[in-house]
Amino acid sequence: MGVLCFCVLLATGVLRVNQKNTALLIKADATTVVAWGACAVLTFSEQELYKPKAWRMNLGLQLALVVLYAVQYVTRSAKAKGE
Repeated sequence: MGVLCFCVLLATGVLRVNQKNTALLIKADATTVVAWGACAVLTFSEQELYKPKAWRMNLGLQLALVVLYAVQYVTRSAKAKGE
């Protein structure tokens, strides 16, 4: 768990420092969409491990994050092409 937290903190720090590097931010958004999408697929496929209410909440939050990061990815990509 500590390694995961360290990696998230490190990645967040790199992205915050590189706010002007649009290409890096676009790749980070795409990677985040894939990662949360994979979490949603695993949650959906392993729903018997969860209580029904917890399963719906987890899946809903994960799908919401997928949609929000996908919108951010599309928006940044469009802005980058327009520059």
